[in-house]
Amino acid sequence: LLLSQPLGLKRLYDAPDARMRQALAREMAGRGGEQNGFRLEDEMRRLLPHFNRSYLPRREQPTSRSPFCAAEDHLLGLGLRRYGLGRFDLIRAHLLPSKSVEAIRIRYASKTGRRASDNPVRRAKAECVAASLTPAEETALVSAVKRYGEDWTVI
Repeated sequence: LLLSQPLGLKRLYDAPDARMRQALAREMAGRGGEQNGFRLEDEMRRLLPHFNRSYLPRREQPTSRSPFCAAEDHLLGLGLRRYGLGRFDLIRAHLLPSKSVEAIRIRYASKTGRRASDNPVRRAKAECVAASLTPAEETALVSAVKRYGEDWTVI
C-alpha cells in the first residue's frame, strides 16, 4: 500500500534484482529528489513509523566474546599436555565446551606470544615442545650448544 503511491518507490520495489535496486536508489538520491515530486529525506521520514526493525538481518553474536578465566587457562594448559599442540578441537570437546575452537586458538596465541608473561598455557607449551624431542635429538642439541654456543643459525 505504501509503495503503490506514485512517489518513485514503486519502480525501486519492482526492480528485478539487487543491482538494479541499488542503481535506482543511487539515481533517486542523486537527482536531488525534485523530479516527480520525490524527495528521499521526506519519503524516509514518512515511511519510518511503518518500519519494523525486527525484520532487519541480525548478526550472530560470536560465543568467543566471553572472556577466559584463570581456571580455563589451566584447562587449556592441561589440554595441551594431554592432547598435544594444535589439537584445539579435542581440547574444546573434552575440556572447554563453552568456548569455540577459534576462541581457544586466539587465547593460545595470545598467551604464548613473545610478550606474554608467565602463565599455565605458556608453561604447557614449553613442556610439550621440550617433550617432543627424542633422547637422541636432545643429546645432539646439547652437544651442538656446547660446540657452537647459542648460535641457533649454525645449530
